[in-house]
Amino acid sequence: MGIGDDFKKLKDEYNKLKLETKTTKISGYKNLFNFEGDDFEVYESELYGSTYFKVSIEGYMGFENFESFIGLYEKFKIKLEKYLIDNHEKTYRDIGECVYKTRAIDVSYESNCYWIFLDTFKTTQIWDIYYYMEDVIEQLKEVKDKI
Repeated sequence: MGIGDDFKKLKDEYNKLKLETKTTKISGYKNLFNFEGDDFEVYESELYGSTYFKVSIEGYMGFENFESFIGLYEKFKIKLEKYLIDNHEKTYRDIGECVYKTRAIDVSYESNCYWIFLDTFKTTQIWDIYYYMEDVIEQLKEVKDKI
């Protein structure tokens, strides 16, 4: 056995240890709530021992009018609120010292349709997803008034 073989064995052991460490710190996600198939998804994941809740909204949904987006997002918010009331103790929005906040929203118009893309939102408090949707809907209403 030469130095090259020893190095390969050591490297293989290191990569195995690195993979084991990664899988113990970051596990998969648990789907908690879907709306419109999987176009709107709320899920839970573990990261370094903490629980995070995320909302993911499909961006490749095109509508001919902007009101359709707002209506769909509002329906999601209503269903989400019912799910949260039934399954999670309510927490209230804590804005701390925040004076102003916007959400990352990309709005496009292509092929006679509007397209909306949102960044995935992640939080340690599941009710923050509801408050996030309130903010997104308000911003979409502001965009609608400008177009």
